[in-house]
Amino acid sequence: SLFLIDNLKVSSIVFSMYLDQKVDIERAREIFDDCKSFDGVRLNFRLLSPKATVCMSKSGYIRSMGTKTIDDAKKAVQYAIDRLSEEGLVSNPVISKERIENIVASGAFPQTLDLEYYADVLSNNIYEPEQFPAVIYRPAGKVVCLLFASGKYVIVGAKTLETVRSTYVTLRSTLNIDDA
Repeated sequence: SLFLIDNLKVSSIVFSMYLDQKVDIERAREIFDDCKSFDGVRLNFRLLSPKATVCMSKSGYIRSMGTKTIDDAKKAVQYAIDRLSEEGLVSNPVISKERIENIVASGAFPQTLDLEYYADVLSNNIYEPEQFPAVIYRPAGKVVCLLFASGKYVIVGAKTLETVRSTYVTLRSTLNIDDA
């Protein structure tokens, strides 16, 4: 996958949409290879191209997870819809409420991080090293940054690539990270 900025890259995108009709999960289970069904209400299956996990529910909610691009996320969901249509499980499907639910991106700063220091100086953070080896920092909105002593970081909860980029720029500035 491509770097968004510096060494920041997308790790996973969660994309969802709704069909305007119900899906017979038991019949759908027969269509998709290597799928797991849950109570006849939901099923999950993996795709190799694009590499993704697709989840669907009988209500018509379909979600893809694990892709590295928005285009691939949409392709994974479209594949599921196309297969349902080919097999006659849905007809003339109308898609609504398409949205990115979460973008996860990660990278590493060119230096280690003093987590005790950042836990003291950053507002809106949680640092409990006995529970989790990172500072959990909430810079704004629903976005969360995980900061590890190694210099690695993870940005979770963004809904746009621009939010990921701007969070990274703000994070780098807030932490006073210099270029290597």
